Amino acid sequence: MSIYNELKNHSGSDFYPFHMPGHKRNTKLIKRYGLWDECLTPYDIDITEIDNFDNLHNPEGIIKEAERLASGLYGARESIYSVNGSTGAILAVLGLIHRGEAVLMARNCHKSVYHGIELYGLVPYYLEGETDSLGIYQSISPKEVEEALRTSAFRLEDLDKEGNAENPNNSGIKLVVITSPTYEGVVSDIADIADICHRYGAFLLVDEAHGAHFGFDDYFPASAVSLGADFVVQSFHKTLPSYTQTAILHICTEKEKIIDKIRRQFNLLETSSPSYIFLAGMENSLNLIKDYGKELFEAYKQRLISFRKNAASLKNIRIYSPVNAFNYDFGKIVITAGDNIGSKLYRYLYDEHHLVMEMKSKDYVIAMTSIFDTDDGFYRLLKALTELDRDETFFTLDNKANFDYTLMDRRWKTLPERKYIPYEAVKKADTCGKYKVSLDTSQGFISADYVYFYPPGIPLLVPGEVIGEDVIHHIKAARLAGIEVYGGIDGNGIFVCADGQECDRQG
Repeated sequence: MSIYNELKNHSGSDFYPFHMPGHKRNTKLIKRYGLWDECLTPYDIDITEIDNFDNLHNPEGIIKEAERLASGLYGARESIYSVNGSTGAILAVLGLIHRGEAVLMARNCHKSVYHGIELYGLVPYYLEGETDSLGIYQSISPKEVEEALRTSAFRLEDLDKEGNAENPNNSGIKLVVITSPTYEGVVSDIADIADICHRYGAFLLVDEAHGAHFGFDDYFPASAVSLGADFVVQSFHKTLPSYTQTAILHICTEKEKIIDKIRRQFNLLETSSPSYIFLAGMENSLNLIKDYGKELFEAYKQRLISFRKNAASLKNIRIYSPVNAFNYDFGKIVITAGDNIGSKLYRYLYDEHHLVMEMKSKDYVIAMTSIFDTDDGFYRLLKALTELDRDETFFTLDNKANFDYTLMDRRWKTLPERKYIPYEAVKKADTCGKYKVSLDTSQGFISADYVYFYPPGIPLLVPGEVIGEDVIHHIKAARLAGIEVYGGIDGNGIFVCADGQECDRQG
């Protein structure tokens, strides 16, 4: 088999996509609204920067107009299309900060933020946030942000001894990064957080990758663009009918020098051969919202309301809604069926009903929805859950997965101890080497790489952090629950730095 043949076979199957991209392969609506002409193939319109087609790296014509369409719809100062996904946009913003300077970031940020921290040699400090009983991160508290910024004469002495802090006397926070909405749909109080950041002289970057649909209907939260954030990143492909890998950066600051530097960062990081198919897909999505958004979002809202109302009567299955969140995106359908049932529930929906969920965690699965979902898709999901709800035997756990705790729960008092910032740890691993130790004997060693569950891509362990007992426990629990663990770990052990180990072995 080949990638193409697998894709072709899948497209002809009855598997329904409760996952990104947001176009949901809904060819009926794609044709109805003119997003694609059925007489064309991708090869017919795949071009490069020829006359009359502008240049993404210096937009002055049709691409510039497409970006103006975006900034007008969302209310941004400027908007920049990204064909490198939200990752490319996030890396561009992090490039504003100089090596050795500090960034305040939510611990549940996507791995792309961590990669930018490593790439630019920045010093991360964390907003720990809180999780609920399912291990789902709740809203980032403005109070926690203010406390962190208020005490931001940060302790850089641990960097001074390594000689990596270029500006040891300039240690204030330059940038704050938070994820809102989260993968599960939890939204933070962006307006208050933005106000606090600006009072302390910091920019606010909001990773709104899962919120490109925000602001177009009151049923959904307002976009961070309208709430005071300086930079907002959105993935069009997650919740809009655009192609995978398409995203946008909204710039809301009025500072021209910052805008110029951001555009230069994009030119450094983005491919010199951007896909015009991607660019057209983003523009088409925005024109669709401009021309037909009201009717599409109204129908979408009614599907969601009806589904949640009908699912509320289920006995053993619950549709999640956070208790303590500032706001919530009801377009995310988080389905729980009891402790440790996540992987089993995913397989049931996939195998028995050909419903493909976006992700599975220990205790839940996520169904991603968009304006291009169908009545039939929601009906199939409700029917599958209703049938399952009557099967009491399904909710009986097998012994090996029966453990009482959640993967992302921060029940320990502090985050893992940091010995090196990520840049230093990776550099040490490159220059001095790294080696693999068994997970059971790794306590006290310094991680040489990230360890994370994907999706959503939130690191459990960051390079330079000390491997603790709780981390080991979490990794083992993930494996038992059938959750994939990625990064500097495999079935035989975990990778640690070969130099500078301060291993305090216990047992």
